[in-house]
Amino acid sequence: MTNDHSVQALVESFAVRVQAHAESAVESRVRQVLASLLTPGRPIPGPKRSRLLSAEAARAPLSAKAARGRRLQGQYLGALRSLRGAARERVKRTARAEGVAAAVKLAASLRT
Repeated sequence: MTNDHSVQALVESFAVRVQAHAESAVESRVRQVLASLLTPGRPIPGPKRSRLLSAEAARAPLSAKAARGRRLQGQYLGALRSLRGAARERVKRTARAEGVAAAVKLAASLRT
């Protein structure tokens, strides 16, 4: 009977400590978020901030230079996907040395 009471007391003590730790963690997080909301210019912590930024960036129009860069990057990645082995490494070296546009041209010539 004494063992049952001591085990129950240990379990209750553990449960109280876990609950206190959880409450402390929640309180700390709430304080952090409130501080960030009340401090101008400070970023909001947490995953929602990054999703909001990416959604804002997706709606913003690209400059012509950025659009060309993204298109060229897509062509480069597509060209790399179709290559294997030494040809792929050669295209990567060309991209580092001469630029992505030259690498895309090289990849096109290696595919045919």
